[in-house]
Amino acid sequence: MRKEDENVHESRLTKDIRGFLSKALKRKDWYFFNNPGLCKCWEEMNCTNTQCPAYKSQNLRCWQVAGTFSRGEPQCDFVKKVGDCRKCSVYKKATDGNIILQIGEDFNNLMFQLKSREDELRMNIDDVEKKNRELLAINKKINRLLKSLDARNRQLRELSMKDELTGMYNYRFFRKILQEQYKLAKRYKFPLSCIMIDIDYFKAVNDTYGHQFGDAVLKQLAEILKSNVRDTDKVVRYGGEEFAILFPYTDYEAAYKKAEKLREAGEQIFLPDKGACHQHYHKPWDRRLSREQEGHEGGTPCQLCG
Repeated sequence: MRKEDENVHESRLTKDIRGFLSKALKRKDWYFFNNPGLCKCWEEMNCTNTQCPAYKSQNLRCWQVAGTFSRGEPQCDFVKKVGDCRKCSVYKKATDGNIILQIGEDFNNLMFQLKSREDELRMNIDDVEKKNRELLAINKKINRLLKSLDARNRQLRELSMKDELTGMYNYRFFRKILQEQYKLAKRYKFPLSCIMIDIDYFKAVNDTYGHQFGDAVLKQLAEILKSNVRDTDKVVRYGGEEFAILFPYTDYEAAYKKAEKLREAGEQIFLPDKGACHQHYHKPWDRRLSREQEGHEGGTPCQLCG
């Protein structure tokens, strides 16, 4: 070949190579060299093995199909398979001794391998994201269960400190809050008073009119007590017909006045169809006041309820 012909051939070859590379660079997706020399491998090799994934496949590049058969045996290693496939008549026919076609198929093999890696990474990312979504869903479910459990625990704690009949705090709560308030009063030196309330003749009321009637008396009295004290005061059902009220920042004289006010309010209990009971037991409750004087030696919370 003359020098001029070699230069023309080289120039044409360079132009063709740069042409399909330029097309590849302009594409935003994957670009593959369009080879007009591709043939159907199963026809070229007279193959009837329907188990081969390349058999009647739209991808005519059988050397790029994982698990294809070469001489009856599957070739799973892509790199090794490319080496074998270069000797195959199907690959040779596709390249046909043309350097452009050979470079084009080498380029396609490179693109195919890169795309396979990308697809594999994408699948791994999708799998990680799926698992992450599953973990987030499980975490949300756990958080909901924890919130529900916490709410039920609070409810149980509340129920354990509430009197079922009157809805007031019970003796267990009273013992707890008494200790706390007593320590605070001693530390910060503020007055703390406690009123103990006992309904007079309550056993006679139950014996005469029944326990349901007695329960109605307790409920009404509980409502009267709760509606006539401050939010900071603690009203509890001490037990039976006994009630107790803690008055923080309240001295003896103020507590006595509050007790008188509550006694007068308690005498207004209205019991339908049992007017005789209200008239007969015109003094429905008694009261006792005690105080813990500041600086009292050997004082304990229980002395407030003496």
